[in-house]
Amino acid sequence: MTDSPVPSPGPNAESWTDEPPTVEDGPEYDVDFRERPERYRVGRGEQGAFKVEPYKSELLPSWGYADSETAEEAVDALLERFEAYRDEGDLVGMDMARKYVQMGYTRAMRYARYPGGRKYDDDGDERDPEEWADEEKRAAASGATYRRPMRAPDVAVLVLTGAALVGFALASLKPASALRRAYRVPVDDDAAARSNALVLAAVGVGLWLLAAAVVADVPGRVVGVATVLASAGLCLALGWLVRRRGRHELLTVPDPDPDTARRLGGAATVCGVLLLPLAAALWLGAGDTVVTVLTLGGSLLALVAVAVAAR
Repeated sequence: MTDSPVPSPGPNAESWTDEPPTVEDGPEYDVDFRERPERYRVGRGEQGAFKVEPYKSELLPSWGYADSETAEEAVDALLERFEAYRDEGDLVGMDMARKYVQMGYTRAMRYARYPGGRKYDDDGDERDPEEWADEEKRAAASGATYRRPMRAPDVAVLVLTGAALVGFALASLKPASALRRAYRVPVDDDAAARSNALVLAAVGVGLWLLAAAVVADVPGRVVGVATVLASAGLCLALGWLVRRRGRHELLTVPDPDPDTARRLGGAATVCGVLLLPLAAALWLGAGDTVVTVLTLGGSLLALVAVAVAAR
């Protein structure tokens, strides 16, 4: 597989009008990855899409992004290959099919933002992106084409999970319902059951809203920030109601004493405050390391706050 020629895109794909993909195969690619899947390295992005055989030969002919119709056909073919690999237990094939779907989107967006798909000028300087340099490529990259197969299963999971949570919450409101035992509260404690059901239903509705945002093709950054801010708002509201208004029945802890309830209300407030830096980091496009540190650090501090409050 060394010194292999530059691959050609599918028959309906855009021709290479910018620099061709790099395909100087090193010895690490001189292998049949179906026979030796342990040699495959899963990574982010599209690395190896034009090198890993026999998957390149199986997927490349189906790949295209010249216009919306071409992209739709390519998506259907690639999704079919993905499902076939899944049924065969071929994880390498599944990841390679994912790469071609992702690559179709990124290539189409490159042409949509840069005339002729040329991101750099003759001097090597990056050109300013446009909205939109090529409407056909924008359509090819839209949520109805290359992003569709990657999100459809996620949307279904979100909708079904939300429905299960809301259904359980409504069923548990029935007086003396045995489902209340899942809340670890007495089956005849209507106030505690309502509080727990409210939390479950709110989470379920939140999942439905998230699914709607995905279907509406809302940018990921907006969805992420909105989700974090909504969570922060709920924590702050819960803390205020419990600590300042004495609404101890909103806590999922059965029959807390007043001091413990106030401490737990304070812990909920702390949890809300800890989420605000994460929202700011997501909105400003902070790197993965910063987001990870804020997420893990905030989670740890929140757990400590709850543990101390419930002692």
